[in-house]
Amino acid sequence: MIMEMRNGVLKDVKVWPTIRFLMFMPTLSSGPIDRYRRFEADYEQVPDRQRYLDFVQSATWNIMLGFFYKFIVAYLISAKFLIPFKKAALLEGGIFNLPTLGVMYSYGLYLFFDFAGYSLFAIAISKFMGIDTPINFNKPFMAKNLKEFWNRWHMTLSFWFRDYVFMRLVLVLTRNKVFKNRNVTSGFAYMVDMLLMGFWHGVTWWYILYGFLHALVLIINDWWLRQKKQKNRDRKKSWFGTITK
Repeated sequence: MIMEMRNGVLKDVKVWPTIRFLMFMPTLSSGPIDRYRRFEADYEQVPDRQRYLDFVQSATWNIMLGFFYKFIVAYLISAKFLIPFKKAALLEGGIFNLPTLGVMYSYGLYLFFDFAGYSLFAIAISKFMGIDTPINFNKPFMAKNLKEFWNRWHMTLSFWFRDYVFMRLVLVLTRNKVFKNRNVTSGFAYMVDMLLMGFWHGVTWWYILYGFLHALVLIINDWWLRQKKQKNRDRKKSWFGTITK
């Protein structure tokens, strides 16, 4: 809100609407992270009967699916896989072992179903209140690469960091010509963006490492996509590419 006020996008901000937005009950605890302008537009425009009935239908489904995700699937993953894998990993010891790999994958799945289930509850309650809170997950484990994964996982958080950290940092670096190469600029912005996201999750070494590793893989992923794009261009320019086009 402060950034958008500075840019002149938000011009009429009052105390009570701001408090109402910040204290909105369904998303107060853990999100999804909404935007003031989007929320206020929803709040000011009361849905008509048909739209509200659609909200109720969608909200009912979200509650049922959220319950299934959080209290059945996440519970089973934790009880049947995560906890046994943790115990086995500790018994085997060492830096890395097969049960540790099991912990990694089972924890990732547990985290998704637990948080996605909670997010569905928040979205459902919002819809009962006439607010169309944005979705937070879109089949993240079906993503083709890490960049696409972050466009599907905790979407409201990743889009917030994209819009208010990554894009603004790229703009500042480009304007001031800090780096000559635009790929270096985006790589530096990825690193800052993901390290900040690590700090956001918690000021501990493993979250900072998590941010660093994700930034590193995003940079490699961008490099790989550029190489792939260039190879496709070269193939099309060749005599073989011209024949098969």
